[in-house]
Amino acid sequence: MRYFFLILALLILGTGCSMKQAAERLPKKETKIRSGSYLITIKTKKFAFSDTGFLTHYPDKIDLQVFTAGKPVLEMKVYTDEDNICVQNVCKYKHGFNRFYLSGAYPDTLIENILQMRPIMNGKNLKKTEKGFTQKITADTYDISYSVTGHNLRFKDSKNRLILKLKELEK
Repeated sequence: MRYFFLILALLILGTGCSMKQAAERLPKKETKIRSGSYLITIKTKKFAFSDTGFLTHYPDKIDLQVFTAGKPVLEMKVYTDEDNICVQNVCKYKHGFNRFYLSGAYPDTLIENILQMRPIMNGKNLKKTEKGFTQKITADTYDISYSVTGHNLRFKDSKNRLILKLKELEK
């Protein structure tokens, strides 16, 4: 009987350690900072659509997913601690992303700041409002109107024919 308890104790200890080691090998679950569902409208020179999706903020990236009829049509990951933006698992440097999808005249952090609902271009022409801010920025290569109200945003560049709108869906 004494050997039975000794063998049982060794089995429990041995299994416990192997379970802990197996758990350490699993990928860590990412911690969400904020997540929300939105009506997302995007019009660029490469694609255009308007449908529902999710915007999720993590400590090191922003994940934008858009769905049409329940199927994913866009997945964009903007890495905030790196110089990469991935669309449908194809990654580009931020400047390359701007040149390919938006405009090469934009600063590298433009889409990152927009998705974080922060002022763009170092806060140029920033006007604070009761629930957010607006910016109107004009140059030879762009004519931008950008506003954030609560968790909603609207970005429009009339020279480059770009539109990005996020309207938070009711919870």
